[in-house]
Amino acid sequence: MPIYMTRNVYSSEAMSNMIKSADGRKEKIAQHIEQAGGKLLDYYFCFGEYDGVCIYETPDGESALSVLAAVKAMGFVTKMETTQLFRTEDGAEAFKRAKGIQVTPPKS
Repeated sequence: MPIYMTRNVYSSEAMSNMIKSADGRKEKIAQHIEQAGGKLLDYYFCFGEYDGVCIYETPDGESALSVLAAVKAMGFVTKMETTQLFRTEDGAEAFKRAKGIQVTPPKS
């Protein structure tokens, strides 16, 4: 299954609610992803531009998008950025395949 990393920024209301009780946040995120046929691999809170980072897998991009759309529609996340991740062995295979691709640079 494809693996994704989504970084998010929580709304001030969501942050206030988590200050009151952050228990079960990871389990709730796992439930959202499982509804789309995926699996939560891990979730982290973090410093900086983003408040949280979620690493998960879903059967395909459409499944990932359905989770992201549902979460965004709830309004407790104000910003999201998602990146598809590739295992090192998959990256190595892609680099091997790149050897066989003939690319002609544009002429200036």
